[in-house]
Amino acid sequence: KDPRTDATASDFQAQFDFITEVKDKVDEAHQSIKQMRAVRAQLKTYTDRLAEDTKFDTLRVFAQAIDSTLTEIEKTLYQTKNKSNQDPLNFPIRLTNKLAHLNSLVQIDDFPPTQQAIDVKNELNEKIDVELAKYKKIVAEDVPAFNDLVREVSADTIILEKEKEKE
Repeated sequence: KDPRTDATASDFQAQFDFITEVKDKVDEAHQSIKQMRAVRAQLKTYTDRLAEDTKFDTLRVFAQAIDSTLTEIEKTLYQTKNKSNQDPLNFPIRLTNKLAHLNSLVQIDDFPPTQQAIDVKNELNEKIDVELAKYKKIVAEDVPAFNDLVREVSADTIILEKEKEKE
């Protein structure tokens, strides 16, 4: 403790609890984003290998719908266009970026978070939870439905490229 402050042990505990809650929410969102990217990559890999047969059109459309929804959720949670240090000036920060920045502001001093910081955290958490609920619904409903559709249309899991005919 800085001897020049009048912060109490309970102030430090409140600050620590706030920082931990924010870190946990950002971690949850970032882990979900990693999983979303994995699902999207698997969908793309799988559908790219399917034969150009119309019996797989429903499968392709369903995969594209899942991919599009997951992309929108990710873009709401995280700014995907940031590639350089200059990009945050060009593209607006998203929910997880805002929440993480709030955490860095609360850590500056030896005081508990202000009511405004708590209100902003709660508002951002609610918005993040809405997006995470959409993601969890896709995982619980759409991904199993996609897998059922794969079985229904008898799509092959292992697909070998056919040799080109000799001319």
